[in-house]
Amino acid sequence: MSKKTNTQNEIPAYLIPNDQVTAGIIKSRVFVETILPKTTVDEKLAQRIFTDWLDEKKQSYISSFLRGTNMTSVFVIADISSILLKIEGDIQLCDDTSSEEYIALSENKDYFKSLVDSGFSYLLLDGKHRSEVLNEFFVKKNFKFTDDIFESLIKTYNVKGNPVELNVKGRTTKELFDTHSDIRDFLLDNTGVLVCIIKDGDIKQMQKIFVDTNSGLKLFPMELRICTMSSVARYVRDLTDKIENPLIHQFFQQLEALNGTGEKSLIKKADLLLLSLVMAYYFNKVKDNKKPIKDFYSAPSLDYMYSYDYSISSTDKNIIRQTFRILAKGALEEYKKSKKPKKVGLKWGETQNLALFILHLILGKTTQLKADSLRVDVVNGKEREFFRELFDAQEKLLASNLFELDSNGNTIPRLDKYGNPLLHSKGKLKGTPMWIENEHSFKRKNLNNTPENQYDKLVMFDDYIKETNLLEKLEEAGIIVLVESKRSLTKEEKRFQAIVQQNSIDVFTGEYLSLGEIESGATANSHIEAHSAGGSDMVVGNARANLKSKTDTIYNAVQ
Repeated sequence: MSKKTNTQNEIPAYLIPNDQVTAGIIKSRVFVETILPKTTVDEKLAQRIFTDWLDEKKQSYISSFLRGTNMTSVFVIADISSILLKIEGDIQLCDDTSSEEYIALSENKDYFKSLVDSGFSYLLLDGKHRSEVLNEFFVKKNFKFTDDIFESLIKTYNVKGNPVELNVKGRTTKELFDTHSDIRDFLLDNTGVLVCIIKDGDIKQMQKIFVDTNSGLKLFPMELRICTMSSVARYVRDLTDKIENPLIHQFFQQLEALNGTGEKSLIKKADLLLLSLVMAYYFNKVKDNKKPIKDFYSAPSLDYMYSYDYSISSTDKNIIRQTFRILAKGALEEYKKSKKPKKVGLKWGETQNLALFILHLILGKTTQLKADSLRVDVVNGKEREFFRELFDAQEKLLASNLFELDSNGNTIPRLDKYGNPLLHSKGKLKGTPMWIENEHSFKRKNLNNTPENQYDKLVMFDDYIKETNLLEKLEEAGIIVLVESKRSLTKEEKRFQAIVQQNSIDVFTGEYLSLGEIESGATANSHIEAHSAGGSDMVVGNARANLKSKTDTIYNAVQ
């Protein structure tokens, strides 16, 4: 490797031959005073990937920093301008400006350009906590030495020039620098950090480099995907954010399916993986898609969903959000009554099935709903009852058609190699015959959730709701409303239809609307999320009051 100096940022470094990454040791002064002020971190990403450092960890890092043994920890930084160049190059290759690829790339371009416009040059991918500690140490000067090692680690010199141990335990860096003004400059100029600056905007390359250089943190595939900061990555993080979507966040926090270890654990972002699998099915099997992917549950296909040129529309976002809001609210309310009220006792496959059941119903994708051009709206406040009905339906499907039957409808026993019937050797069934399992049962399909098996399970659910008249029963019970899924009315026709249904009453103020007000810009259309409380798809009312409406608010016409 040949030595090279980056004069633009005054960063001495070693250039890796492929010219995709600049990596090397740089002085702390350059990092703290030149790089960090121009570096941003995606806070939501950081919150999802990294847990807060305890004081013990901070003390350990500063002690290694002062002794020069911190060079095994790499700061991984992405050059934002390089990412933008990559995206802009991809945009130029798009012939159709109305294509989903072009829209996705443009959205991501705007996101990264906003970072540049805010004065940032770099995006910190690994090293958030270390950068915060260095900032506390040198800039805020509020780092407090609490470890015993700081009783003797720092040395100064007496008037005779002999080294003297300086006990700083219990003091802050401000107190240290105020009494020994030369120490701060000495440390900035005589210590260093290891930095890797990614200059290739290709996200797959960024992910590979992240894995190769990260500071001992093993990331699972889902964690790497949300590191892309793509449109889908930002959406799924927002969808599970405690502030923006508290119900969905709480649901995943309490979901028993995520209690394990490894890829399907909450700590390794399995909530986002489960979301991604439902979204993958929606994009490739439910939504009109001219180029569906066959094996859309595979790792490469899920990776592709998180690339910069993958589009997710506002309609897609609302559909997925509505699906999981209904599931979350219903499940949380149902499990409040259980012996373990802080746990939602659903397994992985069960959760995925229920989400897709809901998705198909609210989009009108079952055979019965498509035939009648209808879709399902869940009545506001009835999510628990709706969830329970779907949960019971799944339980019945899991318990049905478990075994192969002969021509007379009898179960077929399993035989050993000598032709003798096999018996259960343990548990409650000990001593009873073992039957040949039906490989096409819902239960067996649920054990291996391939795209094909998921489709087959949804077909079984479709058959179940027809055979049991489930939707009619739910409608009679006031749990759902069946709504026309196809509307050919123009916007103006819908507007006047809404006025008639409202008896010319302003839904926001409750006041009577004159014909002049109805036809003028003094009133505004409002599209609501659901028909759940008997409202219409479009309501009309005072334009100023309409501005204050919220997404989840359902407005009813005053009759």
